[in-house]
Amino acid sequence: MTEELSALHKTYAWDLISLPPGKRAIGSCWVYKIKIDSHGTALFIKSTSHGCIILSLYVHYMIITGDDDNGIIELKLKLVRHFEMKELGTLRYFVGIEVAHSPRGYLLSQSKYIGTILKQAHLSDTQTIASSLELDVHYTSSDRVHLSDPTLYRTLVGSLVYLTIIRSDIAYAVHVVSQFVVSPTTVHWVGVLHILRYLRCTQFQSLLFPTSSSLELCAYSDVDWGGDSTNQKSTTGFCFFFLEDSLISWKSKTQVVVSCSSTEVEYRAMTSTTP
Repeated sequence: MTEELSALHKTYAWDLISLPPGKRAIGSCWVYKIKIDSHGTALFIKSTSHGCIILSLYVHYMIITGDDDNGIIELKLKLVRHFEMKELGTLRYFVGIEVAHSPRGYLLSQSKYIGTILKQAHLSDTQTIASSLELDVHYTSSDRVHLSDPTLYRTLVGSLVYLTIIRSDIAYAVHVVSQFVVSPTTVHWVGVLHILRYLRCTQFQSLLFPTSSSLELCAYSDVDWGGDSTNQKSTTGFCFFFLEDSLISWKSKTQVVVSCSSTEVEYRAMTSTTP
């Protein structure tokens, strides 16, 4: 804790000021967590302080490419003058994301994270499914019996939301089941299990960022029409490809208003895709 505080003081992480009249300070505490790598091996105990979080953005303009070793070294030297930094070598694992390097490019996956989710779910079978959601499924808030304890449902859906960082193929399915975290039913639970069995089948699927592609940005969008049986709203889905083959952004989201025609709903989808 002393080392952590010393590092914060050294880098001037905050300014000490007087508390405004009538205001109360936000309390904080130290939380210790064992950090592990992709193989489950403990690295070091990391302490973090929970309380008021301040995010900052630092901008420095440099033209650096992935194979510009001198430029990368220069950037590191500039950063180390202002921040406490350690050289950890080639990136292999970070916040549940596994990174592999090859002549083709960079491969990102979350296979270990998926394994953790499957253990949390306590699935008693080995069944796998080839799709993330049943065809033409329409869930409502009144489907069947409400779960007596929705804790596991909410935990799994939260984990699945984080998984969509890499797994764009489950974005829509997770969008559907996340709408019922307040009061999930047995039908919604079956939908979550469906996603998990699909992940079991595709656990080692990766996202590739190739090393060579043309400088071209393109986007694709799609939409249903009145797919939500509760409020008749439509769902937009889109994805962006940069440098031809690199998938960099995607989203599945319910439109804010009800569209009166298939033409209108398509225009709304294209508008949200190209703001």
